[in-house]
Amino acid sequence: MKFNPIFKKELRLGARSIKIPLAIMFYNLLLAIITVITIAACTLISNYGQGYSYEAMMSIFPILAWVECVIMMLIIPVIAAGSIAGEREKQTLDIMLTTPIKSWSIIMGKLYTAIASVLMFVISSIPIMSIAFVLGGLSWWSLLGYVFMMIYIAFYVGSIGIFCSSLFKKTILAIVLTLVIELTIVVGTGVIAGINIAVSIKL
Repeated sequence: MKFNPIFKKELRLGARSIKIPLAIMFYNLLLAIITVITIAACTLISNYGQGYSYEAMMSIFPILAWVECVIMMLIIPVIAAGSIAGEREKQTLDIMLTTPIKSWSIIMGKLYTAIASVLMFVISSIPIMSIAFVLGGLSWWSLLGYVFMMIYIAFYVGSIGIFCSSLFKKTILAIVLTLVIELTIVVGTGVIAGINIAVSIKL
């Protein structure tokens, strides 16, 4: 199997940069803080009740999953939307296009980079997510399904980001358009689902 040269180049550049390790560190620090706050809140609620509520503790996994999903949906556009536009700004896109590498390989290499970045964030957060195993709110199938969902989100949002990146010469414009499209899809889907539920209840 031939390794994508663009993906290989991006991995080398990422390995030499300290930005990704710092981003992963602060990302997991944020998840750890949210986990501690959630456990403290659940414990406080249980103290005011008649007994210890394990159902409240089982909410840790959904809370962490949603927080991680939102963070990833903000990080992926920054990574993907700056892929082609960033090459234009550095004036390296024309040089890249003169190489024997096909345009499709360039696009897929950039997309693989976004997916690999998401996997690094998700895999690094597994020790924090494993707290849900201890509290009984997470199964192996749930974790596997969650990882696949994050890969799908990375592929979907990353594709939108690369598309926007190919339209604009400035990275910031590509990022803004990607976030707007992403927000439109999320809000639009929520509105359609709400209307569908309301109609179903009336019927």
